Amino acid sequence: MLSRFNVEAPKNNAEEHFVVVRDLKTAERVFEKAKCREVAFAVVPGESLGNSESDGQLSLFSEPASNDYLAVSICFSEEDIYFICTGDEISSSFLDETKYPGSKSWISPDLKTNLHRFKSKEIKADDRGRYFDMMVAAYLINPLVGEYPYDAVAKDYLGLMISSKKDYLGKLDFTQMMKEDEKKAVDCACYEVYTAWKSKPVLLQKLKEMDMLTLYKDIELPLVFVLYDMENEGIRLME
Repeated sequence: MLSRFNVEAPKNNAEEHFVVVRDLKTAERVFEKAKCREVAFAVVPGESLGNSESDGQLSLFSEPASNDYLAVSICFSEEDIYFICTGDEISSSFLDETKYPGSKSWISPDLKTNLHRFKSKEIKADDRGRYFDMMVAAYLINPLVGEYPYDAVAKDYLGLMISSKKDYLGKLDFTQMMKEDEKKAVDCACYEVYTAWKSKPVLLQKLKEMDMLTLYKDIELPLVFVLYDMENEGIRLME
């Protein structure tokens, strides 16, 4: 009799495909593979930890790169989920400039925040419609929640039970957790982009069903870029 009360959550094997990238050649291969794909991305804030596992090809006379963040996590398929570390070989400036050229579209769990972390400058008007913001879409569907972390989106729209950022990191930041338990930091960052990538078609379909797809595309998404531009360039006040 008890068997009928047993409810199993959908099996999630995404973790098996989380890959940490520390060398430039592998990063370039990943970016090449990402061309013409829908790519979810997020910048992982924190202090670069260098290349403790690099292949050692850099010269001892090379100057260490100055990096603005710890890593970038990206996802563009069920089996392509990467945590790309900044360090001696992969600089944040390289990642800023690369930005997955040739990608079909770009997906982010929190677009404005990640554009700022990426040190993005001008984003071409023709490219802006190719971005997708998971947080804004989730807000339009249910504006009463207030927060839209990846674990909640995974549960509500994908039926997946995923640990939250707080579960993974506790009171530590990403840099501290990378030193204490690298797997937890990587899993947290990778699940965030995996959820954003996987939830996009579900959220778009939900917006369509609620007759809010036009509102998202014509008002809310452009507003993200307006706010980003204002915060990035500032506002001149007339005296």
